[in-house]
Amino acid sequence: HALARAPALLRGSGSPVPVVAGISLCLTLFAGWFAWAAVGDDHSRDEEAKEYQRNFLSAIDELPARKAIIFVRYKPDHDPHLSLLYNDPDLAESPRWIVYDRGADNSRLMRVAPDRRAFLFDEARDSFHSIAAAPDSISRP
Repeated sequence: HALARAPALLRGSGSPVPVVAGISLCLTLFAGWFAWAAVGDDHSRDEEAKEYQRNFLSAIDELPARKAIIFVRYKPDHDPHLSLLYNDPDLAESPRWIVYDRGADNSRLMRVAPDRRAFLFDEARDSFHSIAAAPDSISRP
């Protein structure tokens, strides 16, 4: 390995050429290894994220509702670069709306779409829960 030969190159003949060549070789090898490792890690993370999103969408397909609103409650340590939120451009025709959980404010959206069943996806528990219809008596801000 070139790194193992680096000390011998540094001791060299006293000429600066072997020293510079040895240092350049070591830096080039390290930069190449670092780039290779970084690209591999990014690819692996991308594949894990895509698999997580595919599993989430498959689970939504199993929900017992033709039209639904899915409120997503992320766990506290959720990766901020990984989103489960996705919607079709035509919301009126889309069978599923996937939106961010806003707690008590979810009822406002539920009132706008009374023909849709509401579910909460709790990422920490990796589970879906049905949410009761929003009562009309909740005051609007």
